[in-house]
Amino acid sequence: MAAYACQAGEALFLLALDPAPGRGAWGHLGGRAEAGEAPLQTALRELHEESNCSVAPTEAALARATGPSVAAGSRFHTFVVEVPHVPVGLIAQPRRCNDVEREQWVWVAHTDLMTALDAPGHPAPVREGSRASVPLWQPAWRSLRQARDEGILPRQDPCRPGQ
Repeated sequence: MAAYACQAGEALFLLALDPAPGRGAWGHLGGRAEAGEAPLQTALRELHEESNCSVAPTEAALARATGPSVAAGSRFHTFVVEVPHVPVGLIAQPRRCNDVEREQWVWVAHTDLMTALDAPGHPAPVREGSRASVPLWQPAWRSLRQARDEGILPRQDPCRPGQ
């Protein structure tokens, strides 16, 4: 789930560190489906779990969610949804969820994410979090770029209408 929050008139996207062996890089939140789950249900559950039960879209925002973009050659289903902004310090508080696999979170500005998607290997500058920039995990980069190319992830900042 590519989750963004509107802050001071711009979209900030929530990314998290996936510390799994062989990954160790940043991407949007997600995971495997549970039995009987539809892709959007999985994305919403994983967003909630992987944000330490801190982030969830409102019903109105959920009705405006876009997607999915299904990444070529993988099982990634990327949806885009607006969520309320939750400071990284609150997300990182002692665990509130049982199945949190992420350890660190950052908010990245829309323009910086778009720049990173245009340049493979280019780290995304961090707007809020404990790092200056983060490298995108290659499969996350590919799925976000494909979602953008398909119009699921907007090229224009969704928090700046008419831009």
